[in-house]
Amino acid sequence: MFNGTFVVMAIVLLVNFKIMVNQYEHTWISHFWIWGSMLWFYAFFGAESMGYLPSELQGMLPLMMTFTSTYLLLILMIAGFLLVDHGMLLLENWYDSKIEMQDRI
Repeated sequence: MFNGTFVVMAIVLLVNFKIMVNQYEHTWISHFWIWGSMLWFYAFFGAESMGYLPSELQGMLPLMMTFTSTYLLLILMIAGFLLVDHGMLLLENWYDSKIEMQDRI
């Protein structure tokens, strides 16, 4: 029904939020590229959906944005992946500290 547009939307948002969370220093350039890429996705998706660009996606954006499940799934996917990523980072730091303690002994 949606030709994979939800998956593409989830990937775009997930990758950008992952970059945002994992980056320690943010400059105006990084914010420009992160938020700009998300806005460009929605701009092109909207242009295809409204018929400004020839596409099979006509009428998809307004339809997808009316579903509550779209928002719930996006939040679930992004939060789930970011929590796992953050947990792996904490586990890696804990493991590195244990190795350093073993080297000191």
